[in-house]
Parts: sequence; structure tokens; C-alpha cells
Amino acid sequence: MTPEQEQFIEKTTQVIEQQGGQRIIGMILGALLIHERSELNAHELQDILHASRAAISQGCTTLEQIGFIEKVRRKGERKSYYRIREGMWEKITLQGVQKFTVLRETAELGLKVAPNDRLQEMQGYFQYWEEAYPRIIHEWQQRKKQP
Repeated sequence: MTPEQEQFIEKTTQVIEQQGGQRIIGMILGALLIHERSELNAHELQDILHASRAAISQGCTTLEQIGFIEKVRRKGERKSYYRIREGMWEKITLQGVQKFTVLRETAELGLKVAPNDRLQEMQGYFQYWEEAYPRIIHEWQQRKKQP
């Protein structure tokens, strides 16, 4: 790994930690995103990240469970390889939409109990993003299809 690649992995790790994720998750994501090969096995991740086998295993299992990475096998090999799951970024975005829905519904409940401008703004804001996200995702999907 070059110093620049290591810096990228560290930045990815910091972003994941700021979002409440475990350090190893950010490290694995960073490595899978920046490495010249799109698929790495657990031993390679250990070497690149200077992490224990247990930490790599736990991090990969978590990332698999939340749908960020997938485990793949190569014909004739016993090792499993990990790679970023196709469509992961859209999945993250859709999770954000679900959060918007929960926040809008919370604001609507508050408006029934104690109507005020703060709750009205909250409800309107999150309703806007609930409506806008599907359009944005559709535009992204169309853009990806363009050469």
C-alpha cells in the first residue's frame, strides 16, 4: 500500500466511526475500495490492515450482514474473497429514505399533540426528501446506463 492509499483507508475509517460504525468496518471498506484488485481474501486484508484474524472475520461478517460486501469463491480455490456488493451505494441511500420517513412520522405525531412551527418545518423538510430521493435515485440509475 502506498502512503496515499493508507491515508484513504484511514479517512474511510474515520467517516465510518463518525457514523457510529466500528473501526474495522471502515478499514475493510477502505481497503476494498482502494485496492487495485476488487476482491481480497481475509489473509490479504489482515496483511494490508495489520489487523487480527478475528477482527477481520468479525468486520467482514458485519459488512456481509448489512449488505455492503459479499463473499465470493473462485473456482478451484478454498479461500473466500470479499468484494463491495454491487448497488451498495443505492442501498445506503434507501436506508436514508427510511430514516426520513421515521422522522416525518415523528413530526406528524408531534403536530397532533402540540402543533408548532418547529414540528411543521421538520415534517415538511423530511416529506420533501422522501419525495425527492426516489427521483434522484432514478436519475442516478439512468445516468449509470449512459456510455
